[in-house]
Amino acid sequence: FFFRSAPMSLPRMLFRALLRQHSQQNLPRLVHGSSLQCLRSAFQSPPPTAKVEDEIKKGFQVMRILSSADAELNKVLALWAITLRAMDQGVESAITLENAALVIASWQAFVRKDASFSTESVMQQVDALAAEVVAISAHNESSFIEAMNTVFFATHFFRGNTVDYYNPENSFLDQVLQNKKGNPITLCILYMAVARRVGLHLDPVALPRHVIVYSPLDQTYVDVFNRGTTLDTEQALGLATALAGEKVSPGVLLPADTRAVMQRMLRNLSGIYAEKSNMELLKHTNAQQQMILDWGWDLEADLQRGMRAADGGGRAEEGN
Repeated sequence: FFFRSAPMSLPRMLFRALLRQHSQQNLPRLVHGSSLQCLRSAFQSPPPTAKVEDEIKKGFQVMRILSSADAELNKVLALWAITLRAMDQGVESAITLENAALVIASWQAFVRKDASFSTESVMQQVDALAAEVVAISAHNESSFIEAMNTVFFATHFFRGNTVDYYNPENSFLDQVLQNKKGNPITLCILYMAVARRVGLHLDPVALPRHVIVYSPLDQTYVDVFNRGTTLDTEQALGLATALAGEKVSPGVLLPADTRAVMQRMLRNLSGIYAEKSNMELLKHTNAQQQMILDWGWDLEADLQRGMRAADGGGRAEEGN
């Protein structure tokens, strides 16, 4: 799997089981934490090595394998575990998508050996944007959508990167905050993250070749990539039809599944890296996609098969 850079390779089936065990202990922090305090906790937590030491009886070889892996990568994997477990539990999509965007950015930074990435810094910047929205709403009675559009597009000049649409940085939350431009998915996730902090629930809507958000409170769609253009249902359907090149069903405007949005983010990156022949980043991006696809396997079965493989009693199964 993606521990290949470590001196020893962790069998895939065992890895998935360890990932789930780690997430089970951290999920309460995600569900009950405020301002994503859970992310800070996840990055300060011991790597999976410490989490599974008392749980896996035949753990000597397992611990040796895990100990050989990079501690920073273990932190990224721990955050992936929390995100995937939250997705299984039906935690609000704004939270899981924000987590996913942070994990993708942190993993890509790890692979690129970019030491400047900081989850703490990203969250502080999102918190600051939310504070600006609250201040504007309090002073002129603007709706949150109006206030958010003022902060995003009039104050900070966020915009869709139409000039360099396929730049990988458009997919990374930290770079979008720094460059003030991104692709539709990441801009929508950032917009949803700010909205969540001010108490406004938004849903992602995955149109053909585009993503927008929907506010159930205002019954309004917002095209964040296009400077926060607001759309009613008829206009949103018209946009979807234009993008598809044919008439579409009203069902296209239903909230997007969190897993599907995550996969779409990663497919975009895979396509970019394949086009650029960046095989190292392509390999790691594909590994993240596979992790999402593999999630949901039986924990006990994974443990048993993985430990047999770690003991040399047979190869771990590669999927069914």
